[in-house]
Amino acid sequence: MRIAVFYVDFWLAYPRAIKAIYPDAVIQYDFFHVIQNVHRQLYKALTAYRKAFKAVKADKDQEKIRKALHTKLWQNRYVVFTNDEHLTDEQRQTLDELLEEHTDTIVEQIVVFRQHLHTMFNESETFTTAMEHLATLILDGWADLSATFGKVMTFLQEHFVNICTYLRIPNVQRNSLSECTIRSLRRIEHVRQGFKTQRGRVNHLKLLQWRTYMCATE
Repeated sequence: MRIAVFYVDFWLAYPRAIKAIYPDAVIQYDFFHVIQNVHRQLYKALTAYRKAFKAVKADKDQEKIRKALHTKLWQNRYVVFTNDEHLTDEQRQTLDELLEEHTDTIVEQIVVFRQHLHTMFNESETFTTAMEHLATLILDGWADLSATFGKVMTFLQEHFVNICTYLRIPNVQRNSLSECTIRSLRRIEHVRQGFKTQRGRVNHLKLLQWRTYMCATE
């Protein structure tokens, strides 16, 4: 059987091993892991900003205000990492308030940078267009903005060709769907999803295995 595409995460051994055994195959870095790597760096920066914001000394009245702003930011931090089309009206209003309360900070920078990424990966129809978006980010100086964005930009530039294989090669998907499968299995393993006993969990997992493997041979 000829394997044409490998969908992988960023384990360093994968590209070399794949090319050694399947030299004609292409690599597509699973988009879930692309965004996961980017968000990991941005989330660290947001956490550092939150701690610094909290540590600032102020008079009693200002301290009360800053405490409320800090609590609001922390309770709604995931809104900063949510794509606009997935925000509810209430969340969009909250995000607008956060951007106003934290103008010219990492909060605003994360939102703007993620919008650029969304345009680059979701609206580019060709690899050339995606490369032009990346070039714009480079020319706009995002890598020089902070150590965080320097790491993100280095990551994107280093892996961009295989991140965007789906734009270079016909019939290559952006996602492998493996993460969806893993999440589904993990949900089945937990009682909170509705299985009230260990036996119920086991029986359901057996049923899933039967449907997956036995039905595939029919």
